[in-house]
Amino acid sequence: MSGRVFSFALFGALAGALSAATVSLAADLLIYFGPGFIFGAVFAPLLVRRKQMPPLRAIAWLACSALAYTIAVMCVLVLIRRLEDLLAMRETSAIALSGLAAGTLGGGLLAVATRLLIADTRWLIPTAVGAVLGLALLLLDEPMSFGTFAFYIIWQGGYAVALALALPSRQ
Repeated sequence: MSGRVFSFALFGALAGALSAATVSLAADLLIYFGPGFIFGAVFAPLLVRRKQMPPLRAIAWLACSALAYTIAVMCVLVLIRRLEDLLAMRETSAIALSGLAAGTLGGGLLAVATRLLIADTRWLIPTAVGAVLGLALLLLDEPMSFGTFAFYIIWQGGYAVALALALPSRQ
């Protein structure tokens, strides 16, 4: 495993643990943007330090991270009940399909933002990985539970690896 992939995985897991703690301990409003902001706050300085982007673009990337996460959360909240009600899906199936859609949407939005801010970044890898990681939504449970921590650590750690693989060599 390359140094970049390993360090991104480590920082992603750290961001995931911080996100789970934030969601578990904070006010309801933070649930909707906190984990995306935390992921952006962990990785924006790392991208600057690795000379992938200048500081001003890193601030924009942090905002995109928070926004992509917020949109993904809204997608899940809307889709789960709609799938259960309109398609008579069982809750587990609705959660899995909603997670797949939200992971694709949120992961894809951040991948496209990254592509716009860092030339030659591949967007398909993080989008596809985001979709697969969206299935981890099935782990999400009550705040401060093992499932909540597992979800955020797996999702943010996995997406960080995808990001590491998608970035071009240092410019």
